[in-house]
Amino acid sequence: SHFKHYQQLITNSNKHLTERTISSYNMINRFITFLAFALLLCVSLTNAVTEEMTGGDAKRELLTKKEKRAIRKAKRQEKKAKRQEERAKRQEKRAKKEKRRN
Repeated sequence: SHFKHYQQLITNSNKHLTERTISSYNMINRFITFLAFALLLCVSLTNAVTEEMTGGDAKRELLTKKEKRAIRKAKRQEKKAKRQEERAKRQEKRAKKEKRRN
């Protein structure tokens, strides 16, 4: 009779323990789910804000190789023109100096 009594006590305490662990696992589960949703919300908001800043649907189109090449060529031509201008100015100055000397 004593044995059965103890067995009953142990079974009851075990039941209580399992209920407690299950409820704590449920809490943890809920917390993780909440965190996941919070993170998802943050990411989507950030994405929306960034898109708004870059100008909505007007996503910046990537330049094709041809376009990049054309841009580089234009820059080179600009530099060349500048150098020629500078050379011309220097020659003018030299010519003026020569005139003054003569």
